[in-house]
Amino acid sequence: MDIGLLRYPNLVEERDLALLGNLSSAFNSSSTGGFGSGKLGGGTSGGAAVELGPGRCEPTSAVKETSEARGTVAASGTSVTVASLTCTVPASLQAKVTSLVGMRAEIHCSLAGSVNTLVKSENK
Repeated sequence: MDIGLLRYPNLVEERDLALLGNLSSAFNSSSTGGFGSGKLGGGTSGGAAVELGPGRCEPTSAVKETSEARGTVAASGTSVTVASLTCTVPASLQAKVTSLVGMRAEIHCSLAGSVNTLVKSENK
């Protein structure tokens, strides 16, 4: 006996899932018989079955990665380092960073792509 489509809705977070495959079994009509030797997936030897569910594509949201450090400021070219945190300095903050060299300060950086960029610096 073959059954074509088995459904079990609402089992996982109200998703409608379906199991597509054959359920095969021998049947004995005697008084002690019934179904036996059942196989899922095709024929009497078993086989493949497919679970079907809704496809969903959800947009990913960018994770904003930030870091901060407090300590003595060291600057070199277009980068600033405080307590082993090194960030690229944008042109708009170059003068401020230069004035903080050798002083204690707090820097805040933001990671965009693979570049850690200074977004804020404060004299401490």
